[in-house]
Amino acid sequence: MRILAIVLLATLGAAPGSSVSAQDPQPVDSKIQIQVDVNGRAIDDSTAARTKKKTDWIELRSRNFVVVGDANLDDIRLAASEAELFRDRFAQLFPRAKELSSVPTRIVVFRDKQSLKQFGPLDEAGASSDQPYFRQNSDINYLVLTSGNHLSHDIMRGLVREFVRDSINPVPLWFQEALGEYFTSFKIGRLGNDRVVKMGLDEYKQKLNEKQLMPLSFLFTVSPDDFDAMNPDTKKFFVSESCSLFEYLLQNRRITATLKMINDMADGKPVAQSFRNAFKLSLPIFEENFRRDIKVSKMKGWRVTFTGLSLDPNKRIILILWGRGTLKLPVNFDTIRAQMEILPVRLLTEAQTETYRGDLLFHSNRLDDAESHLRHAIELDGSLSAAYASLGAVKSEQQDYASAQDFIDKALRADPENYLSYYYDAALIRRQARESGVNASDDALKEMSAALTRSVKIAPEFVETTELLAETQRIMHGDLSASTKLLLTGLKRAPGRESLLMEMAKTAAEAGQKPTAGWILQRLILSVSADDRMKQEARDFLNQLNLTPEQRTEVGGITVGDSGNDAVQGFSVRLVSKDDRKRLAKIEKAQNPGKVVRGRITKVDCSKGMTIYIRIGTPGIDERIENLHSDTPERIDWVTDNGETIEFIACGETKIGGSAAITYTPKRKGLMMGEPMVVEMLRLPE
Repeated sequence: MRILAIVLLATLGAAPGSSVSAQDPQPVDSKIQIQVDVNGRAIDDSTAARTKKKTDWIELRSRNFVVVGDANLDDIRLAASEAELFRDRFAQLFPRAKELSSVPTRIVVFRDKQSLKQFGPLDEAGASSDQPYFRQNSDINYLVLTSGNHLSHDIMRGLVREFVRDSINPVPLWFQEALGEYFTSFKIGRLGNDRVVKMGLDEYKQKLNEKQLMPLSFLFTVSPDDFDAMNPDTKKFFVSESCSLFEYLLQNRRITATLKMINDMADGKPVAQSFRNAFKLSLPIFEENFRRDIKVSKMKGWRVTFTGLSLDPNKRIILILWGRGTLKLPVNFDTIRAQMEILPVRLLTEAQTETYRGDLLFHSNRLDDAESHLRHAIELDGSLSAAYASLGAVKSEQQDYASAQDFIDKALRADPENYLSYYYDAALIRRQARESGVNASDDALKEMSAALTRSVKIAPEFVETTELLAETQRIMHGDLSASTKLLLTGLKRAPGRESLLMEMAKTAAEAGQKPTAGWILQRLILSVSADDRMKQEARDFLNQLNLTPEQRTEVGGITVGDSGNDAVQGFSVRLVSKDDRKRLAKIEKAQNPGKVVRGRITKVDCSKGMTIYIRIGTPGIDERIENLHSDTPERIDWVTDNGETIEFIACGETKIGGSAAITYTPKRKGLMMGEPMVVEMLRLPE
């Protein structure tokens, strides 16, 4: 594996008159990004450096993160910058990630490991770790670092899980593993005001032998249970092949086609058919291309992407050590870093700092320590809504429901716009009912609905509230169309939350739309990403519906559009039964009986139907020209190896040129090999 040894060797000035200017910072939505009341003093950098004491906390709010801590200002800005940069790289592939998160993430940067250890989660022995971590929660995620930390692999994996949930539909295990590994290859080399970003899975392909690859038809359908049953070596090979396949798809711009294939498979369609519909190629052709890519990569080197970033608008090139030589990187202006440099910061009061500390301890499940800090915050400043809200959540976890309600009520009086207070209020009512073993009363449900409606209005990005409100309205036998609309909105914001699909099925059943509910439940059961608990819940609910065989395959449900129109529509895809899947598998096999021939197209004759002449074999040994003919050329699919359809084919000598892989039905007549079905123009290295 080539090792990135980043050393700044030289820079070249820009041509006279050239310049790059920083963009204006993106707008910040404070509703979803900050829970703590901010009354601290806004300060500039020089004031911060001069007035900040060692233990003082400061706060910075970027587009997607709230960054706080007792680290110095440079470390606070750096943490915000690198988290935003990592999210930006993910959003370049999956644009939905540009939207605000369905659950906000708070970054805490401590000045040293000892400070982190005071507030970190406890292990089974009751000891606290001093290592950075990422912790997912239903209300606020926490990313905790110390000064100078890079984002670790575990932290990046946690962030990717969050981004995936908010960006794409549930995906199978191979895709999950590939995404996690690909984005943990994200490495930043810091060069003062310059940075070099490296992405690429060069180390994974070294572990692969193209002759020993798992069949893709198997790889695509491996479930978490299947994976757990594998031996350690097979697991490593599975991950390596998944990562290499993802990078191959990425380099050839096939991610959109892959997601379409995944969706079709989730709807019960056979692997071969789903692949053919999405890629316009047969799976054997693609698999052979993938094997060839690995073979060529071993000979010619792996695909690794570098990006040079600088705050210097006159810089043109950064030179880095790479492998045994140097690499010239064109410089991009570091827009994200520039945005972080001009964002305002606040020097927090001791009460605000104690609120942050207490909330971090609460989300680390250190309830007694959290209560101590939050009570201290209230003693220092009795107007902090967030301190009351967090303390109410702590008391709820301690099952002191009367005190919890009292603190949440105080939080709402202190700040009627605190969306988390309304969420905690509704969650408290539901928890009390569940633990008492009786259903919530009508009055309690009305109170929950009112609180959740208010929370959704204040922070519509917070999908946890949206889902709970839809559930509450269903239990109340209220307006089910309104519940459906809420769930649609939630799926638009977080399409990877399968719990929303489960609630959608329950809502459809409540509305008497059993086939729709059955469609959704079967989708969850067939999913290779849903966990065992949810699959079992879906099976149990499906059995309760007592659907007829006809109803199990009936079209039903709703779809999520991007047009802004929230009207309920019918599902455009049909979930098939086992018999249907067997029948479709036979059809797929009959539709793809062909063989594959590789070579260079020399001529396309369109005088009588279409005859394709292709040069095949090894020069000087068995090289020859064969031809393939079709009386119905309109049935031939012409595509590139990145999935693009070729609309116009020029006829005549050498008008096409280039390497091709042709799938054909064997029909030997003289020099004619058979009838072409798919012509894939190859652009891989020779």
